[in-house]
Amino acid sequence: PTGRELLETAIGIFSKRKVLRSLAAETVVAMLECMPPKRFCRSSQIVAQLGQSLGVGVDGEENTKEELGLEALNPDQLGVGLAVQTYLRKYGLLKHKELEGRLPRWLLTSKRILKGKRVIKMLEPLKASSSAFPQMHPVWDRILDELLPREGGGSSSDSMEMDEEGDETDHEATLQALWTLVVDGVLACGTHERKALSLMILQRVCSRCLVTQLPICLSPHVLRVLLMSLATAGTADEILKPLAKQTLDTLLAAGEVVLSRIHISEPTRRTPIS
Repeated sequence: PTGRELLETAIGIFSKRKVLRSLAAETVVAMLECMPPKRFCRSSQIVAQLGQSLGVGVDGEENTKEELGLEALNPDQLGVGLAVQTYLRKYGLLKHKELEGRLPRWLLTSKRILKGKRVIKMLEPLKASSSAFPQMHPVWDRILDELLPREGGGSSSDSMEMDEEGDETDHEATLQALWTLVVDGVLACGTHERKALSLMILQRVCSRCLVTQLPICLSPHVLRVLLMSLATAGTADEILKPLAKQTLDTLLAAGEVVLSRIHISEPTRRTPIS
């Protein structure tokens, strides 16, 4: 089979097979990233199939066709949507006429899906992502890749960017909103699966974030989960203890890196101006 046929099959599985949905979503994203933009725009069947998998043309009241909003997506749909918008932005396809009406409006907008003011709309799919426990759902990797420097020091994106319509995007403000509303406000106050997810996200973030971003993640409810899981014995919270120890080790390692950066910068900062 050709790559096009494989992609169509992966999208079909992503749309209809709940058990294989996460695996199919990653396959769809990987194949899409390798697809030339002109071929993507010409592949009307793939575009239509991808749009349907993201909620375009769902049956509404009185036999009308409606479109799912961000809040109605599942975690896999949100993850694919983030990846597709990144692809469209990279190749300047957001305003391409061949895509209008076939892909969701929230995906074709010049404003990023992942933006501080829109985090509230992603609350439900991000809450549902805890069902992937004991693993962290791939949607979180996509979100963190957008907001944080890449591992190894390279930056995935600048702290401040401009959308096509001149709308400034502040990744640090988005991380703050995401953390306050979702991670600290919901996950760290929820079930054991959600508490575990909050600790896993903390591990990922503190091992990659900038020095200025670290205080955002040391939030009250997440720290309470960490401390209670370390100190509690003989209760239900004890199942989080291994994860909490791992998280503490990651935090200590991140703290050493921060201190080393401060130490290196000290002589320069104290050098008198001649």
